[in-house]
Amino acid sequence: MSSRQIADDTVFFFRKTPFLRLLLALLFGIVFQVVAGFYYSVFLVAFWFGIGLMLSGYLYRKNYRFRWFFGLGVTLWLFSVGLFLTQRADENTQFRYIGEQHTYLAKIVSLPRERPRSVLYELRLISNIDNGELLNNKVLVYLAKDSLSLSLETGERILVNAAFEKPRNFGNPYEFNYPRFLKRKGVSATSFVPAANWQQVDEKPPFSIVNLAMKARNKLLSIYQDLGISGNEFGVLAALTLGYREELSQDLRASYQAAGVAHVLAVSGMHVGIIFIVLDFMLGFMNRKRSTRILKALIIITFLLFYSFITGLPPSVVRSAMMLSIVVISRVVSRKTDTYNTVFLCAFFMLIYNPYYLFDIGFQMSYLAVLGIVFYQSKFQDIWKTRNKLLKPLWALLTVSLAAQLVTTPLSLYYFNYFPNYFWISNIIIVPMVSWVIYLACGLFLVYQIPVVNELVATLLTFVLRLTNDIIIFVHHLPYSQIENIWLDGWQLGIICLIIAILTIAVMYRHGKSLIVGLLLIAVLFSVNSYAKHQTNTSGNRMLVAAMQEGYGISFVNGATSYLLTDNDILALRSISPYLMKNRINQPSLIDDAMSWYNADGFVFFGGKRILILSSTIFEGKITEQPLELDYLILTNNLRISMSELMEFVSPRKVIIDQSYRSWVSDRIKYDCERLGINSYVIGEEGAFLVEW
Repeated sequence: MSSRQIADDTVFFFRKTPFLRLLLALLFGIVFQVVAGFYYSVFLVAFWFGIGLMLSGYLYRKNYRFRWFFGLGVTLWLFSVGLFLTQRADENTQFRYIGEQHTYLAKIVSLPRERPRSVLYELRLISNIDNGELLNNKVLVYLAKDSLSLSLETGERILVNAAFEKPRNFGNPYEFNYPRFLKRKGVSATSFVPAANWQQVDEKPPFSIVNLAMKARNKLLSIYQDLGISGNEFGVLAALTLGYREELSQDLRASYQAAGVAHVLAVSGMHVGIIFIVLDFMLGFMNRKRSTRILKALIIITFLLFYSFITGLPPSVVRSAMMLSIVVISRVVSRKTDTYNTVFLCAFFMLIYNPYYLFDIGFQMSYLAVLGIVFYQSKFQDIWKTRNKLLKPLWALLTVSLAAQLVTTPLSLYYFNYFPNYFWISNIIIVPMVSWVIYLACGLFLVYQIPVVNELVATLLTFVLRLTNDIIIFVHHLPYSQIENIWLDGWQLGIICLIIAILTIAVMYRHGKSLIVGLLLIAVLFSVNSYAKHQTNTSGNRMLVAAMQEGYGISFVNGATSYLLTDNDILALRSISPYLMKNRINQPSLIDDAMSWYNADGFVFFGGKRILILSSTIFEGKITEQPLELDYLILTNNLRISMSELMEFVSPRKVIIDQSYRSWVSDRIKYDCERLGINSYVIGEEGAFLVEW
């Protein structure tokens, strides 16, 4: 097929989906502001020039030559709207009292998240009590853990005396950007608050829809527990139906990820769709008259909105609720809706509400999955036709899974660095079981007050949940269940998305040039990766001392081989893995006494460098004629030792002070090093220490 036909189909698609054009203009404004910053002159020019073009287009609408004025004006105006909304969202995350101790009136806007020694809450600051200034900042506070801090409810107001700090990373290379993540969630600052530094203001929180929704969620969670659903079954059920994931164990989360069905643990369009089907069925008797159809539509839309609040307004649920609300309204007015245009309309209004939704992983994955299913699923299903009543639904499930996986895989690899090999098996089995879990959960709420019946439903629900978890764990432990430690740079992500798009065109239109271009891009991608891997294999030695909240982690690298010395395996691997994956270095082997270049006292002779990792007073009661010359001395485990006395035994070129030391202690050691003429590096101030030779 000719390139002209491809161009004509593309133009036709843009014409029949006007909200795609509006969405792209808004997206460009949001991205421009995030990448380049806010320029008031650009905003003013785009805003007023856009209005001018729209007016000109309207006034000269009968003149064919000026028909494009109005469209260009709308594009420029929406570009300015994207700039403005993103700038306003940025301003809401600015907090002027960083590092200052003040008393604030605040409202709790989240459920408690229990930590080992604290309870995490999101607060909305109302005012600064010390000077009376009104505020509207969202902050994270870690309240000292006790019975009172665990009992607070959403909507309650409290007084907090705290010095808030900006969120910051630990400083490990290529680590997850936590400050940026919080900023895009609207969070301005964080603080730990001792028990003596806060108090309740309201015994009962004031009425609000959000507070009512949170109370409803707590009540529904308590129903599960009252009927004996507990452990992993309760954790999965709470996540599946109500978006409450605090009870999910890390091991079970890992199993769902490895099996390729982690998406079912996040309340999404599938869950909302099942609830919509249940409501539509239960209210089917209202379809006879127009007046009752309108009432039915209002009931369903109200319930969907309320359910969105109960689950915490995740983007995927909001998107599904909006789309289904449009479907319900179109039924009442007897109008058909274009699926693509509906999807773009929902995305448009969600970004108007919060432009930072664009950078939310759930938002991106949700919309991509829907578009992928709408576009690819029917094409996959046409590959093989069957009338078999058993195979037909299985084939439909498989094609849905393949369609969603095809378009979301690039993003999944980019964000999560792994690929689940058995996703197609898991989705065929688990998606129907998840549907039954939601059906049974809805039934459980209906029969909660009926003795015996409620216990029977709860028992059946527990059985289905346990079977679901067992299947997931089984798939997780199958050989080669996932490909791990995949790293994609931004340009690689773009290339893979481009390859998928070009090969789709090649297959759909039997377009030979597109096929050649797609294959050439694949060859380029593999060549670049092969060259980078060769460079890693032939590179020299490196040492990475990780910045960790607890314990220490030190990685030694030679070419693509790495080793790890640590007292906290899980935290150390989490800290160094991004660097290893980015540089295509194999995951590390743990160092032990059997290695010839290391001994139990912490002496390391690696790649010609002498290194001492000092975590205990190994020199106590010893004498030496001459200090041992070292390239690097690493102080860890908050070891208290006099640098002057230590220099009697060792003579290092550089001292590295890890994050186990408090700032005043590391400052003192740093001062002693300067006095002795030794270079020093404080990980707590400068981040992880990385050296290559």
